[in-house]
Amino acid sequence: MTEISSSRSNNDLTRHRPIGVTILGILLVIAGAFTQLGGIIAFETAFAQGSGSILTVLGTSFIPLAIEILCIASFVVAYGLFTGKSWAWLAAVVLSTVGLVVNIISLVIPNMFTIAGALVGIAINAIVLYYLSRGNVRQYFGKVAAARESSPSTTATAEV
Repeated sequence: MTEISSSRSNNDLTRHRPIGVTILGILLVIAGAFTQLGGIIAFETAFAQGSGSILTVLGTSFIPLAIEILCIASFVVAYGLFTGKSWAWLAAVVLSTVGLVVNIISLVIPNMFTIAGALVGIAINAIVLYYLSRGNVRQYFGKVAAARESSPSTTATAEV
């Protein structure tokens, strides 16, 4: 009988992943897959052109390599979000902040993105940053301590 009650209390203490974190993780996996596809296309395009010096081909190869690194980073951060790693929260905040800045800059620099695309990107990154700042999400990633039942200042005030 005591084993049942102790296992029940252990299950009550487990963290439950917020649904929005699951959605963010899935979106990162999808983004990573599209990034992978874009990297393959960019890599094939770099070598298909074939004209120019070896330095030109090597230079254009760095872009697909950077894309592949972003793809792997997306998958790693998605794994961290699914498992509630505290570093994943920070990585998601950094990625969304960078995305927000890039989209804001793209409003100023012509031909970088379309204005509509930049505005959508700004909205999405702002929503992600807002969501990641929510208390239950921060708590899932261990970013806030559990609420204290009473603090010394409230106890002292109550006694007076």
